[in-house]
Amino acid sequence: MEHRVSLREINQHLTRYVKAAEAGERIVITRRGNPVVAATPASLRLAMRAVERHGLAFWDAMQWAVAKQSGATLLLSEDLQHDRELDGVRFRNPFLADDPFAG
Repeated sequence: MEHRVSLREINQHLTRYVKAAEAGERIVITRRGNPVVAATPASLRLAMRAVERHGLAFWDAMQWAVAKQSGATLLLSEDLQHDRELDGVRFRNPFLADDPFAG
């Protein structure tokens, strides 16, 4: 299974515990084995519809939109409703699941 990671989400959590320089080094390591998908104007439009229709916060909606457009079916985030599915993308809180990649 191919995984996609949110560099924004990783940076946000790492900088709570380590200095920015170390967080940057860890992100570079994380990127080595994972594809990076950039947001596009279409991502922004999709995200804004999700904000309006589904009540997502803007940055959560952007993560969802980019994940959806990249073909991801799983988005790990502690900020979204655990086990909710939106248009083929399931949200999982990695801190609430023994194995966030299962089922």
